[in-house]
Amino acid sequence: MTEFCLAPFVAIREGVPIHLPDRDAVRDHFGAMIDAYRGGGVATRKRVESDTRELGEHAVFTTVRRNALDSEGNVLRDTRTTYHLLATRDG
Repeated sequence: MTEFCLAPFVAIREGVPIHLPDRDAVRDHFGAMIDAYRGGGVATRKRVESDTRELGEHAVFTTVRRNALDSEGNVLRDTRTTYHLLATRDG
């Protein structure tokens, strides 16, 4: 996930901006999120749906709905996360 992010990066959790100044901070942030899910009994995450809105020729907002599942497939958490995606020279 870190490879897809530009740094500095701003994550927003529960309406609070989290400023991540470099790739190491972005990696550590995502690692902490994964650890928190695992600590809460999450075994897998499954994408339920995506909704993409174009923002001109070079950007989109994509909202992804995912379910966090325990080892028996029970839904522990239903989340929506919105990403701002940009077209770059690398695609």
